[in-house]
Amino acid sequence: MQPRSMRVVSLGVAISLATFGLLGPAQAARAPKNPAAVNEAQVLETPTSGNSSNPRTAAERHLASQGVGWGIDPAQYSYDSAVAVANDLTVVRFTQHFDDSIFIGALVALTVSSDGALISYTVKSGHAPTSLRSLSESQAIASAQKEFSTSYGIETTGISVAKSERAIADPDVVDYVSVSTWAWIVQLYRKGTLGTDTYVVSDTGSVISHSTDRKDAFDNPLVCDMQQLDSSFSASNQSAVQRGIVSFKASTKYPKKKLKEKKMTGVKNSKVWIVLTASFVNGVSSSITSITVKSGKLVVLTPTFANIPNGKTYSVYIATGKKQPALSSFRLMKSGLTSSSQIKLMGSLPKKTTSLAAAGMGPDRYFSFVDINSSTPGFPICNAANAAVTGAGDDTLTAFERLNTKTYITNFRDFFTNYVNASTDINTEQYLGNISPSLNYGSGATCNEGNEEGVCSPRISAFTNVCATQNGSLQCPNFSNAFWVPWRSSDCRSGVCSAIFIGRGFAADDVIAHELAHGITGAVAFASTSRSADAIAEAYSDFFGEGFDQIANHLSGDANWPIGEDINYGDARGPFRYASAAGSGETPVIDSCWSDSGEGHANMGPYNRFAWLIANGGSPEIGHSGCANNPSLGKPTINALNADKATSIRMMLNLVWTALPNLGTPSAGSSATHGDFRTAVTTACSTLVSQGTAGFTSTECNTVTAALDATGM
Repeated sequence: MQPRSMRVVSLGVAISLATFGLLGPAQAARAPKNPAAVNEAQVLETPTSGNSSNPRTAAERHLASQGVGWGIDPAQYSYDSAVAVANDLTVVRFTQHFDDSIFIGALVALTVSSDGALISYTVKSGHAPTSLRSLSESQAIASAQKEFSTSYGIETTGISVAKSERAIADPDVVDYVSVSTWAWIVQLYRKGTLGTDTYVVSDTGSVISHSTDRKDAFDNPLVCDMQQLDSSFSASNQSAVQRGIVSFKASTKYPKKKLKEKKMTGVKNSKVWIVLTASFVNGVSSSITSITVKSGKLVVLTPTFANIPNGKTYSVYIATGKKQPALSSFRLMKSGLTSSSQIKLMGSLPKKTTSLAAAGMGPDRYFSFVDINSSTPGFPICNAANAAVTGAGDDTLTAFERLNTKTYITNFRDFFTNYVNASTDINTEQYLGNISPSLNYGSGATCNEGNEEGVCSPRISAFTNVCATQNGSLQCPNFSNAFWVPWRSSDCRSGVCSAIFIGRGFAADDVIAHELAHGITGAVAFASTSRSADAIAEAYSDFFGEGFDQIANHLSGDANWPIGEDINYGDARGPFRYASAAGSGETPVIDSCWSDSGEGHANMGPYNRFAWLIANGGSPEIGHSGCANNPSLGKPTINALNADKATSIRMMLNLVWTALPNLGTPSAGSSATHGDFRTAVTTACSTLVSQGTAGFTSTECNTVTAALDATGM
């Protein structure tokens, strides 16, 4: 069974992470080594102009030039994330560090415009302790494990460490200390379960703060970025994801014999920084190293590659400096190289060629990707701790899409309860929260109605920014599709799935709802399908996807129900079809122009047309007059199920949900035909009438029958 997919990106909802106040900036002549805490925010009456259209670069420059005036030391702050908000603004966040320790809760958030101007800022900083550190990492972990063991009643041998890092807890930032304190942040998880617990351990060894995502796991989708996976994957989990990597060694000692080639100039006794990038199809991978050239020697590079497909080319960028230079300082030295043999760098340093920043690359960058067709590896599950990856990418789209995905998953769950079936919790193991039995319930454990709260934690998961290879074709970084993989599928070779895989730019509400619906209908009727049943399964995903989209956004919008209209990224442009009249390559009615020889997406037109007709009403005629025996011609106008559009959509969804169990089973699969769909839907309508379901009478069932006739079923 191939992963369910749709050729259908959305500029969805993003929330500003800055809070604005009316305080003016603190003035200071120079920043002290350990400045006092600052807590202020301001919206600037006159925005400070910027000199970069890149939000991160602009914010970093504003921080460097303005930070002293705000009373902070800019050198203590490092980039964390960037989130696009309304009106072409971006909020760029920085975290505070001191002596290799992160300040818990400290934040600088700068809002910049599309031209790099500073619009507003928020500063929440702390100050470091004056005492010396004394608690070791192992001691901090032991304290956290003891607390975890006591809380959950398990042996410490069953507890794993997801992360530990040095930290500072300051009373100006957090409320659980009275003086600035050295601390450790320790993140733990129970082996074989989902969710993590985070402990803050003070320098005395006592746990001063404890937070968990276990107790809210049911409402907390597991959303990860494919390009942030590797930093948190253990060696045992690396097999779950491919990595496109290029690495190399640089030397001035090869070859030994005297050379006549022109040597490197302008680098004598300097540290030379080299970035080698490998390009393949639409993707790049890059790595960096430095080498000190004590004399004007020839610089020789020996590249190596891993998991990068054939047909790659690579380029060399070079810069000098005692510390790693900015990306704009790296200039292209050689490009279009096609062999992995040694590369000789000679001549003067490049000055006017393309910069690494202009090429949109960064050092130590690679792409992780899944291979849809390969027998190995299987699809991954976030990271080794089974926790969401929270690291931010260099561009705003990465964080933007991760936020959208989480929001849309949560909203779709609420939508399903409110508009489809109030008694169905799609987050349960039966439907979408079926990552794997061992992860849902723990190794050898069972879920006992809250007695093991934090162990029983099924949830919906998703991957954004996906790269993929399919049938030998690599789509990276722009995989122009999305798909769902259940853990019971043969495609789930890792045994840990139940996830949506979303190509870069594809985190649109109807895309996510479409893929989630595959998990739901697959759990009821479509675990295995015939060609006709596959078309019905794809149509069901459009029913729920477009129903969600309409209810959430478009009740007064496009009446033709465009599918994927928000996708506008890379080579992908939506919409890809219209429920009102199918789309490219699809016939919206079963007539002599219709053929069932294609795959599910091409054959779903009549079902989408049917759902659109009963929800919206309208004329069945769709311009297929050239087809013999066209059932759409000459039919009367069909009324919507209800005059209120939202109610009409709710009734359509209720109808098809009621019909679903009669179309197949998850164990035996489905071979439903168009006639089976007609029978299941008409039977479902009669059932809803007999049950006294609001809005359903014989009149509405006559509408359903007329729409089935009009679409040729």
